[in-house]
Formats: sequence, structure tokens, C-alpha cells
Amino acid sequence: MNLIPERAKWQWVRRIQYANRIKGFWAHWDTYASPECQFSAYNKIYRGAFLGRSKLGRFTYVTNGTVYNSTIGSFCSIGPNAIIGLGYHPTDLLSTHPAFYSKNKTAGITFASEDKYPLQPKVMIGNDVWIGAGALIRSGLKIGDGAVVGAGAVVTRDVKPFSVVAGVPAKLIRYRFSDDVIQELQSWNWWDLSVDILQLLVDDFSARNDWTVEKIKRLKDASLT
Repeated sequence: MNLIPERAKWQWVRRIQYANRIKGFWAHWDTYASPECQFSAYNKIYRGAFLGRSKLGRFTYVTNGTVYNSTIGSFCSIGPNAIIGLGYHPTDLLSTHPAFYSKNKTAGITFASEDKYPLQPKVMIGNDVWIGAGALIRSGLKIGDGAVVGAGAVVTRDVKPFSVVAGVPAKLIRYRFSDDVIQELQSWNWWDLSVDILQLLVDDFSARNDWTVEKIKRLKDASLT
């Protein structure tokens, strides 16, 4: 791919088309998203961000990080300098260089006649996930709904829903809520609610609370009225 004309197409054509077609969509001119990317309502792409072959759910924003070959849910916050979809190199081979197992010519040449290992399997990120500044997430991982990845974390394995992980490599710090509340939240899927319903519930969402199953159920009932 000749990136210069593609970047110009993004800056002056596709970026503007998305803004005109998708409600609330905005992307700074100094960004890039490949033609395979898919966007949703109220996505925000801030200066310096690079997106390739990725899909964003509604209300998800990306600061000046890199997102590659990823599917990201709704209401996700991608912090500055985060890298999602970090490439993987097999370490049990004689060499880690892709020239020996990939036809992609990453370094301009390849000795391989076939692709023997996936270079960058897809990252799957759930809804309401916060990826902290400078976090690195390896290709092929799954980050569950409601999870928090701490700033500077290096994520090398799947992250469970509503867990908080941090460190190098990233390890479990705690869960945001009790097991029964997590189960109730996952059965609710509030991130699929309409904008009008969410507006009615904003006071509850912004209040500090000792969340219980009963309180979540009351919110669920309120969202149905």
C-alpha cells in the first residue's frame, strides 16, 4: 500500500465523509485509519492516532495511540500512547524473524513459501473498557467487558470482565465489583441502551455507590420504563 495517497484520502475525503454520515463522529486531521476500519456513532479519534483494520463501537474514543486488527466495543476509552494489536513473533523457532515464517516481506524479503503462523490475530475488546496510557496489548487477546488496563501495563494474556490489571506483565489487581454484581451487569448489557434512556440514568451512573444486585436490578427496571 502506498501510504501517502491513502493518508491524503483519509484526511481530505474519508474522514469528512464519516463525519457527515455518522452522528457525532469526529477525527483530527492528523490521524490515519485504513479503509478496512469501521466506525460508529460518537467515535472520537484524537491527534496522532493510527487505526488499521479495526472496528469501534459507539462512544468509543482513541487518543494518540495505535489500534490494529482489533474489534472494540462501545463506551471504551483508549488512553494516550496505548498500542493495541502488538505483533507476535514465535519464540520457540530457531529465529524470531518473520522472513522465515511469513510471506509478507516485512523486511522487504522473505524465505518462506507459505504463512506458517498468524502474525497478528485479532484483538477482541468488550464494552466499557478503559485502556490506560502507554499500555501494550498483544495480538489475539480478549479483554472482557468493564475491564481496566493500568497505565504502562503489558498485557500478554486474556483479561476477565470487570477486572483491573496492571504491571509488566499485567497481573490481576482486583475486580471492580462482586461476582454477583458482575453477573448482573453482564446480563443487562447497559451499553446497548439508547441515548435517551442513558440520559435518564445519568445521575445513577455518575454517583459513587456501593453497588449490589438489587440496585442494578432497579436500574434495569428503570431502563425498561
